Amino acid sequence: MSLVSFSATQLAQYLNVTIRNVQRILSGLKEADLVVEIGQETLGKRGRPTKIYRLSDNR
Repeated sequence: MSLVSFSATQLAQYLNVTIRNVQRILSGLKEADLVVEIGQETLGKRGRPTKIYRLSDNR
């Protein structure tokens, strides 16, 4: 996992928790301006794109 940017799936795998749990955590961190969404990545032709995050400079 890159320390610069990461997806909820990558973080969930790294922490060995569910993706939904990480999504809830990231949502709270976004509201606190500790994490920012820097883009989206489409892995296939179907489904929603994956959000890519990084730690905020406001730490």
